[in-house]
Amino acid sequence: MPIEKGKFYELLAPRMTVCVSTLSSEGKSNLAPYSFVTPLSFNPPLVGVAVGGGKDTLVNARETQEFVISPLTKDWMKKGFKLKFRWIGRKVSLKR
Repeated sequence: MPIEKGKFYELLAPRMTVCVSTLSSEGKSNLAPYSFVTPLSFNPPLVGVAVGGGKDTLVNARETQEFVISPLTKDWMKKGFKLKFRWIGRKVSLKR
């Protein structure tokens, strides 16, 4: 996705959601949505994502030193998308 110089901030406001994809060292894929995103640099364009400790995203990124951040664009919203999730035996807690 090409970004016009000086327009990078438009990716960050209003608060956007991104998907962070990683692979474990065993090759298992992980895709997680995050909305706590902040600009780190405008030249080159860099963003930071806050990921809680113990999350698969963080564990995988540390193990492999690789991850991909994909913004959820308006185009994706219009088209919609379907993700298939498989239960892997972990308990999920939605404490608020």
